[in-house]
Amino acid sequence: MRDDFSEDVKRIVAQRVGHRCSKPDCRADTSGPQVDPTKALNVGVAAHITAASPGGARYNPTFSSEERTHPSNAIWLCQTCAKLIDNDTVRFPVGLLMQWKADAENAAYATIGRTAFGINAPSGPVQWISRLQPGARIHIRPAIPRRIEQEEYFVEGPTEPDCIKITRSAHHLRLPLTAVAKVHLFGDHQRPIVVLDGRLQWITTTQRWEFLPETPPSDSAGEHGLWKNVDFQFPQREGITKHFPVRWFREDNLTSFLGQGWNVFYDHDGKYLRVSGPDIDQVLLSQQP
Repeated sequence: MRDDFSEDVKRIVAQRVGHRCSKPDCRADTSGPQVDPTKALNVGVAAHITAASPGGARYNPTFSSEERTHPSNAIWLCQTCAKLIDNDTVRFPVGLLMQWKADAENAAYATIGRTAFGINAPSGPVQWISRLQPGARIHIRPAIPRRIEQEEYFVEGPTEPDCIKITRSAHHLRLPLTAVAKVHLFGDHQRPIVVLDGRLQWITTTQRWEFLPETPPSDSAGEHGLWKNVDFQFPQREGITKHFPVRWFREDNLTSFLGQGWNVFYDHDGKYLRVSGPDIDQVLLSQQP
């Protein structure tokens, strides 16, 4: 038997985040008008953080029925993100979803009674960046490797009319304003999120950050960014092995090695290297960040 949420719980969970998706790099509005002036549409979901029944995503057998159906176990998401978190439970564990829930509620609270800023119109990003002083902290998405999306970038000054000058860990970059797809503002309690029409990409071969125009998939297929298929001799032919300590790893074993001195190797075009195998692909990792 499923422990589903009541309509009252669904309503309060949606209201607590302003009817916006709680995934930080989504924040899509989930409600609006139908053609019929007496009706409204909804594309949001009160998703279970721990599953409603055994066998579900992140199921916790120690929870009581009351705990599973409590608002604290619900996170408001758009339908796409709700499906995403249940299809990849390793990437989206309970702790991460709880953090999303708290951040989304704090962001909603911070904007109550405040004037909304245009963020999707062409003038939106320009107006937004003009409000930032040198030293302001922002998040940028998508960024590859993905772990960098959780880190902060600093805005440098003075502001230029056609770009944002940012820095992170002594690396400096000019990000074209035309690359900014939208900006999420959260008041004083959370860093703004700049969403790119493209990606911020680490290049292993040059040890530099670059803006590249291709956007990686947002699901598990884009976990490490964009890739290209090569053969096992490619690193030797291209001289990679002369400058970088690299090794091929089975794709299903990457998690065991990433973060333990090994990093995904990104070639000069910002793509990582993989060799297709009969049962599992292999990916090139480097001991150089």
